[in-house]
Amino acid sequence: MDQMANSAVIGRPGASAVEVDAGADAGFRSIRSIERAMAVVELLAGSPRLTVAQVARASGLPRTTAYRVLRTLTLVGFASEWSETGTYGPGPRLIQIGHRSDPRQRLVEAVRPVARALGQKLRWPVALASVVGAEVVVLYSTDNESPLAIDPQRPGVRLPVLESAAGLLHLAYATESERALCLELVQDRAGVPPGPAARAAQAAMQQKLAGIRAQGYAVFEREGRLTARRSIAAPVMGSQGMLGSLVVRFAASAIRSRDEMARMIAAVRTAAADVKQV
Repeated sequence: MDQMANSAVIGRPGASAVEVDAGADAGFRSIRSIERAMAVVELLAGSPRLTVAQVARASGLPRTTAYRVLRTLTLVGFASEWSETGTYGPGPRLIQIGHRSDPRQRLVEAVRPVARALGQKLRWPVALASVVGAEVVVLYSTDNESPLAIDPQRPGVRLPVLESAAGLLHLAYATESERALCLELVQDRAGVPPGPAARAAQAAMQQKLAGIRAQGYAVFEREGRLTARRSIAAPVMGSQGMLGSLVVRFAASAIRSRDEMARMIAAVRTAAADVKQV
């Protein structure tokens, strides 16, 4: 009988160790301390600053365990501590590993030809965006190629997650724990105290995000100096889920009819679906 190759399976934080293979390895059990550490590392990699309480809630670990894991990761260079704010973020060793094989750069290379073709077709600027913590980060844009670029957004520009189509789309496709953590970060930054009002706001946002997920795209509009700015975001999907958002920005006054808007949405969604697997 052929021997099966080993495959590591990381269980949910707080869950008991899981058996990872059959046959000769049927008795193997994963190491819970490593599972816990990796769950926290994943959180740190996706968020700029987190408190011990936020890590505990997002990972499902007891607060004391989350604190010990964070302190250990800090000692070995995988986490950094900001004692003045009581927060933790990626450490130098984690950043170095990320830079060696940055999936975002591979994503940019895959999206670039699709974004340029869409920009040439629509003439409006097209961008690729991702989310870090509670902010949207522009990874690539065709603003320098578009004759209609309004308020140019170059790579590196950051936007509040709830004030962009890409941010709303990301939250709609995020896991429940990721979404809750992001909304908590937003409320913390806005100084919204925990309580009934905060819970009601989160419930309303959850309903809005469910609608976005169901339709498969997000639209956001904000006021401008002369005309409102509107953006449409469609998900760029990979084997592991949503990788980023393909976004087109335009003047709201330029697209007035429902048919025009429907054609714009269809063009963005088709382009996002055409991105080759990264």
